[in-house]
Amino acid sequence: MTENPYAFVSEEYLLKTCSTDLSGLWRLSDILVQLQELAGKQCQLLGCGRLDLLREHGLVWVLTRTEIRVRRMPSLGEKVKITTWAAPPRRMIFPRYFTVTDRDGATVLDSATQWVLCGLEDRRMKNAPEIGAMIPTPDREPAFTRFSSPPLIETGKRVFFAEPRYSDLDVNGHVNNTRYADWLCDALGIDTMKQKRIAVFTVDYRHEVLPGDRLEMVLGTDSGGFSLSGKKDDVLYFDIGGTFAPDAAQ
Repeated sequence: MTENPYAFVSEEYLLKTCSTDLSGLWRLSDILVQLQELAGKQCQLLGCGRLDLLREHGLVWVLTRTEIRVRRMPSLGEKVKITTWAAPPRRMIFPRYFTVTDRDGATVLDSATQWVLCGLEDRRMKNAPEIGAMIPTPDREPAFTRFSSPPLIETGKRVFFAEPRYSDLDVNGHVNNTRYADWLCDALGIDTMKQKRIAVFTVDYRHEVLPGDRLEMVLGTDSGGFSLSGKKDDVLYFDIGGTFAPDAAQ
């Protein structure tokens, strides 16, 4: 393993009632919250956290893609260990990976993400090789590097409209990446979320969703999976897809 102590960071996390859903399982949006917070912690340790980037470069980190693959969903009262590390940037894309293990050291889920740097004022993606040079590469391999292609499911289709609410927005002034998981789970509904377990969750964040944006949402479901997309004026803003676990008990 690399000698640099900040090439990866780990943190233990206890699943409390506010972390779980009505079935007592780790809520998908809270998984995204904890991954995001740990990524921010590593960046802060390396000197490229939010405050450093804003003060010195006028930049912010923006998540463009996330995939989570669940082997077993932890439940209320469990303590898990979350670890994150970054891979060398490719052009203007910063890959970042996560793994979550249980008290016995068994992996319960893996995640791969892609990040970019954007100017806070002009909202445009920036090339910042000096930032990439600050991120060391650890001697560890991610569980996967190629993202799944979100399926477009035509069966069980439902179309509705939605606008961002106060609770959806973050300090960057747009819908926070973690909220898309709640949008999906709310759209799937209580009965489905009680009967099904999400095994794979992939989301492409194509355009930031701002206050006042009214999105046409299209949900598709079948016995094996789901898809949810959001459009405005025929422009695709986000695209979610994934699969359910074959055994609901998982």
